[in-house]
Amino acid sequence: MLKRYRLPISLALIAALVVAGVFYMRKIRPVPVTLARSEKNVEIRVFGIGTIEAQVLSKVGFQVAGKIVKLS
Repeated sequence: MLKRYRLPISLALIAALVVAGVFYMRKIRPVPVTLARSEKNVEIRVFGIGTIEAQVLSKVGFQVAGKIVKLS
């Protein structure tokens, strides 16, 4: 009985591999990239990502506890 299903299972596996190959070629393949030419005398720009901190730390506090109700 196992020999009876061997051919359909093999054909289904081959069909699945063909479908996976077509999907890879259409959707997942690497994207072609064109290279840019090098340039000379280019303006230099500097970018930075991070935080800015004060050089002098001042601790400020209230002498009397309470809430600020209104500012003039």
